[in-house]
Amino acid sequence: MYIAIDIGGTNTRVGASKDGRNFFAVETFKTPARFQDGIKAITNTVLRLTKAQSLKYKIAIAVPGSIDTPRKKIRHLPNLPGWSGKPISRALTKQLHTKILLINDADAAGIGEARQGAGKKYRRVLYLTISTGIGGARIIDGAIDPQAQHFEPGHFTLIPRGRKCGCGRRGCFEAYGSGTGFYKTYGVRAED
Repeated sequence: MYIAIDIGGTNTRVGASKDGRNFFAVETFKTPARFQDGIKAITNTVLRLTKAQSLKYKIAIAVPGSIDTPRKKIRHLPNLPGWSGKPISRALTKQLHTKILLINDADAAGIGEARQGAGKKYRRVLYLTISTGIGGARIIDGAIDPQAQHFEPGHFTLIPRGRKCGCGRRGCFEAYGSGTGFYKTYGVRAED
């Protein structure tokens, strides 16, 4: 059984698949601000989707920010400060008794698009995601470009000394162009 977990700055999605391609169930819930509450919600959702069967799982978790790959933990999530620095792989391995693949969410989406989506005909793919935050990935030959690891286009300075961003800097693209930034600028949700 394959479990895909997408932790977003606003919502978390957990999907279950028997073949790693087609999802038979997906659940969405508000991402808790507190890390421990998030681990509990994810664990309960995985157990519910798999009917708590003691099957071998393969779990991939995508997070909206930078990760410490060797230590398998979150480095910094600008829109979820309570999750920054937390050992997410260790916490979920303890709860679900399986190894966890931890990846940046834009990297995961970019690889998927390059291998199975609109980019599969191309050697080089640039992927941008605009949601609660702004992320991106550069994919070459179906893999993350090693020269562009932790590619964070949302944190390029757009307006020097501008609005404060969740990363702590000022004037970032994300502070203006993300869904959250759009709302602060125009007073309406981007989807409206």
